[in-house]
Amino acid sequence: MTPLAPRIVVGCAFVLATGTIADGLEYKRSPAVPPVCASRSDPALARTRAAALAAARVRSFPKLRDVLAPTVSYLLAEYTPDGFVATAMAWPREQQDDFWAAVVDVLELPLVVHQAVPEVDPPTASAYHRHMNYPEDEWVLITGRGVEVRSQPSSASPVVARLSQELVPSWYDQTIDDAPRSGRLRPAFLAVLYDGARRGWVDARFARSRLDFAVVFQRIAGAWKVADFAMGD
Repeated sequence: MTPLAPRIVVGCAFVLATGTIADGLEYKRSPAVPPVCASRSDPALARTRAAALAAARVRSFPKLRDVLAPTVSYLLAEYTPDGFVATAMAWPREQQDDFWAAVVDVLELPLVVHQAVPEVDPPTASAYHRHMNYPEDEWVLITGRGVEVRSQPSSASPVVARLSQELVPSWYDQTIDDAPRSGRLRPAFLAVLYDGARRGWVDARFARSRLDFAVVFQRIAGAWKVADFAMGD
């Protein structure tokens, strides 16, 4: 499977030496406290989220079908539940592994309910990285506490800093995709700025942009269903 790059326009295409200060790129720390997951106050959403997560953890498309909306989108293509399951089960094993890893990662993040036009649009729910106020398109949300910033894009390289739940600048054209992990809907390591203007590398599972992969739930006739596996706007 060819890895899918996040759909994001990046304006900083030059390479910075690790730990050096980039002239003109210094930024102020921007904390980003995660919200309380919307499923904690909505039992119906909690049940659907739990069922989707359980299906993803055992990698079962038939189990996932039980929580799919009548029309479900995958990267802009639309399917019936049976059509999506048949298509997905025909994917190569590597592509299936990519999909399940990405779904598990994103379903473990807090959900935010959104309704574009009340009384008109149905409510939707998706992970909170889709709803943050990013200073610029190339910024990402660090979703964990004590996320390790490394001197090189390798889990064996020294840890030079730690970041916790904040927004930081990044370069999506400076990614490394050779780590032994299966979530190839996303890169393995991502270059970010820390301490104002120093560059390091973080595990991309813990750094997400507004346009990053998401599972979108939709409330239909009082029940929550998975309606979209989305990337981009």
